[in-house]
Parts: sequence; C-alpha cells; structure tokens
Amino acid sequence: MRFAAIICGKQAVDRGMKSRPEHFSVEDFRVPRDYLRLIAGKAASEAMLAATNDNAGDNAGDDDSLSSITFVNLCLHYFRSTYRESLANGPEVRFGAFGLIVSAAGQGLSFADALERTVGAIEILRPELSAKVTSNPTSLALSLEPRQGGPAAEVGVEFLAMSLQCAFRWLTGRRLRPVQVRAAEPAARHEVSMLNILACPVVRRGTGVTIYYDRADGARPLQPQKYDCWASKELPEFRALLREFADKINRHEHVAESPLVARVDELLTTGVHLEAEVAARLHMSPASLRRHLSEYGTSFRARLDRMKRDTVEALLQTDMPLEAIAADTGFSDVRSLRRACVRWFGSPPASYRRSGPKGT
Repeated sequence: MRFAAIICGKQAVDRGMKSRPEHFSVEDFRVPRDYLRLIAGKAASEAMLAATNDNAGDNAGDDDSLSSITFVNLCLHYFRSTYRESLANGPEVRFGAFGLIVSAAGQGLSFADALERTVGAIEILRPELSAKVTSNPTSLALSLEPRQGGPAAEVGVEFLAMSLQCAFRWLTGRRLRPVQVRAAEPAARHEVSMLNILACPVVRRGTGVTIYYDRADGARPLQPQKYDCWASKELPEFRALLREFADKINRHEHVAESPLVARVDELLTTGVHLEAEVAARLHMSPASLRRHLSEYGTSFRARLDRMKRDTVEALLQTDMPLEAIAADTGFSDVRSLRRACVRWFGSPPASYRRSGPKGT
C-alpha cells in the first residue's frame, strides 16, 4: 500500500493496485505531495521534488503522493538547508530546537516526567505552539495546539507530534504505542493524517493534536541516551515505526479503523453502493477515498463486500425468498448470490440457511 497520510499507509496508485498488496512494506506508506508544500513552501518544495524525481526514483509525478520516507527526508533537508525548523512563512524557529526538546525530555526519570519536560521545552523553544500534559486514572495525554490555525499549521503540528513519538520510543527503548490520537478536522483535500501509522484510532475534531498513552506507560524508565545522537536515530526510529505497522498488516492483525471508515460503512448500509457517490457524500474525490481506506489495509470493494456479507447473513436467518435477498443486496440473480455465499460461508445459501445461526 503506498499511502498518503501523510504519513499514511496508502496503496501504490502507480502500481494500479485496488486492494492491499500481498506483502506490505515501509515503502508502501505514502504522504500527499501537497504536505511538502505546506511545510516548505511552493518554491522550495517544487525544487526538492524535481531533484527527487530526477535522482531518487520516487516517481512522485505518477500520482499525488510521496513515500513517507522521502517526505521526512525532504522535510529534514529543508530544515537543515534553511537552518530553521519553522514552516515556510511561519514564525521563526531556529534549527536545533527539536534536538533541545528531546534533550530536555531525556533528563527525566520516567516517561511521565519526559512528557512534562517536553511541554516545558516547547513553551520556550516553540512559542508559536501551546502544549500541556493531562492525566486521568487510565491515560496520559500530550496536547499540542498551534496558536494560529490553518492547514500548514496543522500539518506542522502533526509532523512535530510524529517526531516526538519517535523520540519517546528512542528515550524509553520500547515500542511505545499510543492508545488513541485526536487530530484536527481535515481541511479540503487533506482528509488523512500522518498520525495514522501509529495503528491506533485517530479521532478528527478540533485543532492541534492530542496523543493519549496508557497511564501505565508513564512509569516506564528512560534509557541513558545522548541527545546529540538523536539526529542519527530519527530516521531509523521512524522506519522502525513503519516496519512494525507493516508487519502488523502482513500478519493480518486488526488495524484500528478511522471515523471516516465507519462513515463509509454507514453509507453502504443505507444503500449508497457506488464508490463515486460515497466519495461525493464525504466531500472528497474517489482517489482520495481509495487512498484513505488503503491506510487501514482495506478498500471500497472490501467494505462493500463485508456489508453485503453481513446483510445476506442476517437475511438468511429470515424466511425472505432467495430471489428477494439477491435483489435487495445488489446481486444480479440467485446464481450470483449462491457463488458469493459459497465464498463467504463455504456453502450455498439454502444449506447455510438450514445450518447457520438463527436470529433471536
């Protein structure tokens, strides 16, 4: 899956894939090319993309996305070349600010302490942001809010949050994983989030980013790390994060679905069965819809097939004639319904109706 999310997991449109590939790799995670423009500005992003097309073989011109690794590399190159860590046309942030934030976090004794120190460092080094840590009996939460909104600010905050997650993994020496993320409402044409690769539910509302961790993770001790080594660890840690998610997909484990996926399922159950119509109801293009669904190891065809299966299974527990079931669930005839039932249940509909579970 070559994914826009930014850092996202999307299937490779340039390979013409319509569903999850047999083997998912870190190269299959994609990010919208437009995200680079939001980070670096139009002129710098076009120059870097031109060099990437010529020299890196990313084939960015084949669709509207970049590999996540290329995206992160280009962002880091932009920060180094401008000696700034700020967004194009954004408030000034001197290069090295993030390293100092990581250094401050690393002075703590536990992960909870690291979160508090991160907030203190952000208040000094990133005054364009507000940050806070909150806790309850079950979770610890780090919130990052841009003081001035807009798509570029939101993408910048997501990039920072992802970088912090990589740093926290490095500092704890563990596969630290959030239990949930809240990210800003998607702007037009930016319906996905680079935070999806954390393989946890991503709720889209409000502004900024909040990452929720299990309260028990707060007691995890920090490893003795030299903060000046972070620059050499950032990309490897990011690759490790992608690799863990890819391995999860390849093992066919459940990947948390987004509210948008749930909305797709909801529309399908109401009788909206055409991809273009579902995309229009969600105010996005069919290509964007395919990209977002692929982040979660699924596709429109897979969601539709699952909805049909669930509906047929429920109707087979009634006395509805097979001809009516076929018509109600979009099959051309009973023969088509029969073939689908053999694929789903291992037996034709009449046999499944006799032996399958009965409704209450």
